[in-house]
Amino acid sequence: MARRPENAPRISLNKLCEFMTASIPRQRRIIKDQKFPSDFMRIYYEGVRSTRQRLRDLQDACETIAALWPTITE
Repeated sequence: MARRPENAPRISLNKLCEFMTASIPRQRRIIKDQKFPSDFMRIYYEGVRSTRQRLRDLQDACETIAALWPTITE
């Protein structure tokens, strides 16, 4: 099977579907994002950041309870 060159055009199926119904500025953004993807995704909203922190705190609390559970006697 022939190898596809690295610079060959490509787009994900989800973005192609979005592209077909998007406005012109959004289409341009989709093309730019597909041609030059970012190295990582950023968190843009403070609500998401605080939710992640609450989940970490909950995980820490659960780990603490799990660690203490064997020492609890009836």
